[in-house]
Amino acid sequence: MTHWEIKTFIEIVKYRSISKAAKKLYLTQSTVSHRINVLEEELGVKLIIRRKGYRSIELTNDGEAFLPLAYEYEALWERIMAFSQNSSKTVFSIGCHDSLNNFIFYKLLSCLMADSGNEKRRMTFRLESHNTEEIYQLLESGHINIAFLRDPLENRNFVIEPLFAENFKIIVPPNSQYPDGEISLDILDRKKEIDLSSSWGSDFMRWHEEVFGSEWMADISINAISTLTKYLVEPDQWAIVPVSVSEELVRCHKVRCLEMKNPPPPVYCYQVYLKSQAKVKSDMFEFFEQALERFISTMPYLEKVKK
Repeated sequence: MTHWEIKTFIEIVKYRSISKAAKKLYLTQSTVSHRINVLEEELGVKLIIRRKGYRSIELTNDGEAFLPLAYEYEALWERIMAFSQNSSKTVFSIGCHDSLNNFIFYKLLSCLMADSGNEKRRMTFRLESHNTEEIYQLLESGHINIAFLRDPLENRNFVIEPLFAENFKIIVPPNSQYPDGEISLDILDRKKEIDLSSSWGSDFMRWHEEVFGSEWMADISINAISTLTKYLVEPDQWAIVPVSVSEELVRCHKVRCLEMKNPPPPVYCYQVYLKSQAKVKSDMFEFFEQALERFISTMPYLEKVKK
């Protein structure tokens, strides 16, 4: 069993696809399949289920049980590599949902590198997108140091603190039939919503059901925010998104932004980390918190939550 076999398994799980993992690793599908076969033989169990005619794979029960161990192995391997390259170099890893990564925190890495350069420190920062369950596993294994989530799960082993709140906007395509300015939700064609409700947390979902009801369904429902503008093309289509998303899409001239007369409650972003880290925060962790506060202050549409 080698590091590369473990790494291959993690990539397959991440993309739920052997072909996508092969593309990410710059390998052939046969090489990826061979690595998994070797790993399964050495462990003496089947890790993934391959079904003919299906593009995505599923994990077996043994695969689910092995995944946290694989994350721990990968985290330890990266620490060893960092140490071997330069013992004074520190790695700090951040995890978040894809929407937070693509529309807010992608800007954070350059700020961190600039600050670390000013401090004359040798640091490496890593930003990863995962779902909530994966993020908690990665925090526990030490693969990531801190995470940012919109709707975190309560867990007594973690500190969960609100970081900022943001309001919602309606976005429409440039050729929209809807007028600029403040809009009443009553005039929207409800079936033409690009429904992203599951992405914005339980409070938004409750509001959405109260306002629009549960007896109808939008024509299109997605959870990959990065694909939104591919669907938002017809004059009567619309979507509700946090202001961080609308700001980015307006900046890229991909949408128009409208205010709502009766908007939903703000959505919060929470920072999550292990309680064991909270008790004795490293210099690196404190440096990150200071840089994060400065970073949030550069975006006036995010309302920082006072501690």
